Amino acid sequence: MQDRQSLSSGNSSGFLRKYMPGIYLFSGYRKEWLPKDIAAGLSVASIALPLGIAYASLAGLPPETGLYSTILPMAAYALFGTSRQLIIGPDSATCLMVGASLAMYASDGTPEYRALSSVFCLLVGVFAIVAGLFKLGFVANFMSRPILTGYLNGLALSIIVGQLGKLCGFQLKSEGLFKMLYSFVSSVSEVHLLTLAIGAGAFVFLRLMKAYAPKIPAPLIVIAVCAVASAVYGLSSQGVAVVGSLPSGLPALAIQGVDFKHFPGLIPNSMEILLITYCSMMLTSKSFADKRGYKIEPNQEFIALGVSNIFSGLSQGFVVSGADSRTAVNDSFGGKTQFVAVIASLTVAIFVMFFTGYLELVPVTILASVVISASLGLFDLAYLKSIYKISKAEFGIAVLTGLCVLTLGVIPALVIAVLLSIVRLIKMSTNPPVQVLGRVEETGSYHNIEANPKAVSFPGLMIFRFPASLLFYNAASFSESLRKKVAEYGPGLKCVLIDCEVFAHIDVTGAVTLTEEIRELRKNGVAVIMSSERSHIRTILKNAGVSELVGDDLMCYTLDEGVGKYMNKIK
Repeated sequence: MQDRQSLSSGNSSGFLRKYMPGIYLFSGYRKEWLPKDIAAGLSVASIALPLGIAYASLAGLPPETGLYSTILPMAAYALFGTSRQLIIGPDSATCLMVGASLAMYASDGTPEYRALSSVFCLLVGVFAIVAGLFKLGFVANFMSRPILTGYLNGLALSIIVGQLGKLCGFQLKSEGLFKMLYSFVSSVSEVHLLTLAIGAGAFVFLRLMKAYAPKIPAPLIVIAVCAVASAVYGLSSQGVAVVGSLPSGLPALAIQGVDFKHFPGLIPNSMEILLITYCSMMLTSKSFADKRGYKIEPNQEFIALGVSNIFSGLSQGFVVSGADSRTAVNDSFGGKTQFVAVIASLTVAIFVMFFTGYLELVPVTILASVVISASLGLFDLAYLKSIYKISKAEFGIAVLTGLCVLTLGVIPALVIAVLLSIVRLIKMSTNPPVQVLGRVEETGSYHNIEANPKAVSFPGLMIFRFPASLLFYNAASFSESLRKKVAEYGPGLKCVLIDCEVFAHIDVTGAVTLTEEIRELRKNGVAVIMSSERSHIRTILKNAGVSELVGDDLMCYTLDEGVGKYMNKIK
């Protein structure tokens, strides 16, 4: 009986350690970490407060929802996430995508719109958890860095243009980049000069502080100073729009007024947003994990993101993601553990319960300046330049993705970005750069004879490498490349040694193609040797009849063995 209890306790402990790694936060916690974690937590909260309020407008939701989306998601990730630095919360790119998705079903500001936002969170959360349980963390690899860079660059420009109206004191409808620009230019006469002066001054201050004092919470300082100035000078009576009343107290954990008829339409959008938020979050978490010398568990990150979004939805918030700016603040203040997120969550919760009244007089133009300043961080022109140097084709894809965001909108551009990733992946493996190998005598290794002048080929033997899995969509390319190299070699060819070690997989079409090419070579008096140490590849070749066709004695494990068989038997 005691053994059963111990086994049950062990299984329970293993389950919690696997799916709630933050539970064990305190088991190895060191007291010398606490001061830095507290300082980092308070600093993260000081940034999360103004950004949460500012980003809510991007999603078309009231300011308080930005605060609600900050509290429980941060704490949830602290329990379920595997990154010690990552901070979850409202993100400008995610908010813009949420607004674009919900605008198709309801008008912003309406109760239905808020309810749909919560449902959207739940859908994203559920799909994320399912993806984690089914170990789909590898999907982050399908969103290449160039495509994500182009996407975020286009998104940043869209966000900035969309905030120009609020910065200048008039309404600007969200109708696409070029329409918004035209509308802005047409409305220049409506600019409220005092509003513009306040917003522009705040923006300059934010940029200077970011450049010269990045550890100081400049957004919080700007909001606090302008709230005081608004109260002292009565800015609202002078035509400066202010935030207005904010409810105090924590939100009820419930979803009300939901119309389930919109569920089918929200499902594909929620999957699209999940892909972008997850990929963006993984880029942030991996970069800080590499910096600090630990590993991220991709599938558990899916689950952590899902749980965070479910709590955001239940607390009447919107979809959240990894917040790179707040994560950077955490890291810069030396945060050691997920306890930073717990402290930040509690700080924001206390503010929501007792101090929201101080935000009612904050000018809206200040929030616009905060959003614009933060959105500039989405631009990565330096990385675009490096992409151009490495691959002009990928640079073109990055630029095209950004243009799609600007011209077609956020959601269509998201679909195009994913399709571009898949198409590029297929294209790369469809026509890989085939190689004819030779041996470098100094090292005994084999290299492309066209790239390495020290690589020496063997008379009458061609070592052929097709550097991709042999699958249905590139089998024809394999045949064409092999026949072309055989033709280039000429009549002196006696044997072809096919390097199968580079095949990660061979499907039925690939196996059939191999069989056909071997028969064609032997028909022309050319012997064939196969080389691979991979047991699953050898099994496939055996089951497909390739081994029998070639001959078991010519099914080698290494290229050296294959060359030896040629020299001793065939030549």
